[in-house]
Amino acid sequence: MAQAADVINIFAHPEDSEDPETALSFLISPKLAGIRVERNWNTLGMRATKSDNLVLEDVFAPEESLYCAIPNAGIFVSESEPLYNLPYTAVYLGVAVGALEAAKQAVHQRQPRGYKQSLAYHPDIRRRIAQAAAQVDAARLMVRDCAWRLDREGQTPAVTASYFKTKYFVGETVAAVTRSCLEMGGAHSLFKGNMLELLFRDGVTATIHHPPSDYCLSEASIYELGLDRNRVQPPIPKGWN
Repeated sequence: MAQAADVINIFAHPEDSEDPETALSFLISPKLAGIRVERNWNTLGMRATKSDNLVLEDVFAPEESLYCAIPNAGIFVSESEPLYNLPYTAVYLGVAVGALEAAKQAVHQRQPRGYKQSLAYHPDIRRRIAQAAAQVDAARLMVRDCAWRLDREGQTPAVTASYFKTKYFVGETVAAVTRSCLEMGGAHSLFKGNMLELLFRDGVTATIHHPPSDYCLSEASIYELGLDRNRVQPPIPKGWN
């Protein structure tokens, strides 16, 4: 989304460091000479975002643009998950909220031939709406609780574990709710331009968007079980071909 930003945060690796995880963080203007954008962003889901490739060629960053030095970028990113990604989690929750509201409107407006009432009165539709509403309410409470704890406790291990559980639950909720709402809308909702079709495409990637569901469960399990992270074996050990 650099095209829309007034300031962008980029990372660089200091040449005098042999540690690949060492990084320098710079705050620079996207209008600096040597910066260009390759327009190659055309993905499924979250269509309001735009993350085209940002290419830097011989870009000079003045010394005052150096924001901070990071000894280990991997640890920095992993320990900052709640701060960086809770806002994205809330955005996905909003997709589910929007889909539920669109589904309510759709079933109220549709009255099949031979019926004297709209689809909103159908028992299966009512059950689906109630289930989706319960899922959205639970997800909303988890987001609020995680944000509240992050604001008061900072990025503690308990808060980080809370975030991973929140992202997992929100992602699964959004994927389930948007699909159910699309099905309630029937074939009418499959047409391009229909709000349910749009929100389904935006929400279907909620379990994939970082951190994905499997990663969330893996990280939360380490905290819940009180495991020694240094003794947890990675899925694919380094050095394996």
